[in-house]
Amino acid sequence: SLTSNAIFGNEKILGYITYYTVLILTILVCLVISASAIFVKKGLVKSTISNLRKTYNVYLIYDLVIFILSSFIYLFFIIMILITPCGISGSSMEPTLSEQDRVLLWNIFYEPEDDDIIVFDSAKYTDKVDSSSRFYIKRIVAKEGDTIKYINGQLVVNDKQIESISLYQYKDVILESIGLDFEMSFVVPNDKVLVLGDNRNVSHDSRAFGFIDESEIIGKVLFRFYPFNKIGNV
Repeated sequence: SLTSNAIFGNEKILGYITYYTVLILTILVCLVISASAIFVKKGLVKSTISNLRKTYNVYLIYDLVIFILSSFIYLFFIIMILITPCGISGSSMEPTLSEQDRVLLWNIFYEPEDDDIIVFDSAKYTDKVDSSSRFYIKRIVAKEGDTIKYINGQLVVNDKQIESISLYQYKDVILESIGLDFEMSFVVPNDKVLVLGDNRNVSHDSRAFGFIDESEIIGKVLFRFYPFNKIGNV
């Protein structure tokens, strides 16, 4: 039910200081190399073939280094901000996702939608604070604005039956997590998401800790890239 790899591609997890430090240092290195190349150029007298060759070699090395550093920045940006690879551990999302599957997460400008599979930081809702196992992967079953009802032991979202849950799970877990007293029907408040694992029998999810904050979402599962015989959307 957890992601086994650290989600290093999200500023919220990695930290803004670390992210911008690496980015700024890389840019500064590019500027220093550029300034050095200009300085070396001015020190060369282009009166001989030998000096011309030296000038050419200086700029050849300069172009190569700038190309490598620029490529690094682009890859760093893509992995850091846009798409993050992670691995799956556990069986709470079976049969959709299995142990050791590898997926890509979309991190930027993401707006939760019902049925999306997401990875989120569970530190606020569980005791898994210091381990990479704190990152849970679940399916969104209700988001802000959705109408939730409790009818004959069934959790119903927008008139769609989702799952059988106990009165305790509904009243003392789900409702309590958003500060509501017992209500047979309510609308999901802003910035809240209800999540369940596809393998309900083993999943530790909103039935145990209630709603999660949208701010805790790391990203949406976009694509499975391993194993190769399962490559594609999930």
